[in-house]
Amino acid sequence: MGSPKWAWGIGLGLAALVLGTALSFPLSAYNFRAIAPQKAYRSNEPTRAAFEQLLRAHGIRTAVSFRGTRRSSALPPVAERLGVRFVSLPLRDRTLPSRHQVLELLGLLEAAEPPLLLLDRFGAAQAGLAAAFFGIVRLGQDFATAGRALSLRQGSLPYGPQTEVTRAFGLYGAWLDRHGLPATRATLRRWATEGYMPYGYGARIHPVRLPERARPRERLRVTVDAENVSDRTWPKRTDPASAIKLGLRVAAAGAPSTGSLRGDLLPADVAPGGTARLSIDFAAPAVPGRYELSLDLVEEGKAWFSDWGFPPVTLLLQVD
Repeated sequence: MGSPKWAWGIGLGLAALVLGTALSFPLSAYNFRAIAPQKAYRSNEPTRAAFEQLLRAHGIRTAVSFRGTRRSSALPPVAERLGVRFVSLPLRDRTLPSRHQVLELLGLLEAAEPPLLLLDRFGAAQAGLAAAFFGIVRLGQDFATAGRALSLRQGSLPYGPQTEVTRAFGLYGAWLDRHGLPATRATLRRWATEGYMPYGYGARIHPVRLPERARPRERLRVTVDAENVSDRTWPKRTDPASAIKLGLRVAAAGAPSTGSLRGDLLPADVAPGGTARLSIDFAAPAVPGRYELSLDLVEEGKAWFSDWGFPPVTLLLQVD
C-alpha cells in the first residue's frame, strides 16, 4: 500500500526546506551566529564594511580567519585600525587538519582574548569545528552540547565534501568512548597530542623479548606487543606489498640507519585498543660495536607508523 499524498507532500516540503537552507549559506550576506554572547561568534567572511560593523557591534577583541592571509588580505587593516588582534590559521574544509594545526587551534582558543570572531568561507565548516572546540575549552560543555555547533541549526552543513574538516570532532568523540573519558579541556588536549590520527594508523610498541648482547652475525629474534592506539582498525592483508608488519632498522649508535628489515605480518585484524604479538628475526651486525635497534610498524607502500606521529621504540644492542 503506497504512502498517502499528504505524506509525500510533507516529505518533499522538508527536503526542499533543508536543501534551501543549505544552499542559502554561500548565497547569504553572512552566516553570523553567536556561539556564546559576549564570548565568541562565527561568520562567513564578510566585506570590509560588514567586518568593521561586526567588530564594533560585538566588541570583538580577537578575529580568527581560517582562509589564510592571501584570501583575507582586506580584513587585517580593519582589525588593526580598531585595535583588534587578527589571527590567520589556514584550514582546508575538504581535509582533516593536521595534529599540529589542531594543537595550534586549541592553543589559540585557550589563550585568545574574548570576544572572538571565527571566520571561514561560509561560516560553516572550519568555524563550526572551532566553535565545537571552544565549547569544551572555554565554556566547559560536554561532548553532545559542544557538538551542536556542527548542526544545521547552528549554521553548519552536516554532510558533503566541505565537511571533512569537521570529522575531527567525531574522531575525538570516538577516542573518548574507547577510553571511557568525558569531554574536558584536558582530554581534548591529550587526544590532540597522543590520540589524534587524521589519516593513517598509530601504534604503541611494548617490547616482550629483546636481545641486549650478541656475537657478530648471531641470529636474533625480537618480539613485541603492538597496541593499536588509533581510531581505525588495522586490517590483516595477505599481500606483502600492502600489508602492515613489524619493521626493524639497525644503525651504529649515533649514526643513521642504512636499511630496514621486515618481520611478521598482522595475524588478524586489530581493532582500536587491541594488540598483536609480532616478531622479527635478523642477524647481528658483523662488526663489533654498539648499535641502535629501531622497532616500528610499517604499512608497505605507504609509510612507517612513526611518519604519522607515533615514535618507534629504540633499543641498544652490544655486539662483541
